[in-house]
Amino acid sequence: MSAVAHSVYGSPRPQASARPALRAVPRPRAQLSVRTITVVVAAFVAIIVARLFVTVAVEASAYEIASLSQQNTSLSRDAQFLQEQLNVLDSPQNVAAMAAELGMVSNSRPTYIRLSDGKVWGSGKPAKASGASVAPVANDLIGAYGETPSLAGVASNSAVVGASESGSATSSASTGIPAPSTH
Repeated sequence: MSAVAHSVYGSPRPQASARPALRAVPRPRAQLSVRTITVVVAAFVAIIVARLFVTVAVEASAYEIASLSQQNTSLSRDAQFLQEQLNVLDSPQNVAAMAAELGMVSNSRPTYIRLSDGKVWGSGKPAKASGASVAPVANDLIGAYGETPSLAGVASNSAVVGASESGSATSSASTGIPAPSTH
């Protein structure tokens, strides 16, 4: 090389023998410590146990829901039975019959008071007891059959329980036709 080229380009390149040879470094192996394995296994077991508890809780809730649903149905039937009894007792025929039993009589000439000015409308005479035991009421079936007020047409709890416990065929009270006892 000339002196000019040496001064312009600097010193010549080092020779290949001056550099160390490149070699492949072995890849380090991933080492799993005992602590890492323990943490992974413990997490896996915790997940399985948590899932088991959730499953048991869901199943217990399902049984509780079924029990409460059955209880709701039973209470609904009881409420309907009591409402039917109340409807029979609250009927005009039954109220009139019970009032007659207490000695009350129906007044065919009622007296009214107008509250705004205190004026009395009507005769104001007391009603007299008649020979009839029950005053005539529209749709009165009690007087037509000569029956006393009762829960006609409504089964009592004791009748329902007695029929279901006997297990034998009974006859219908209203028609006299033999009928199996049902629950």
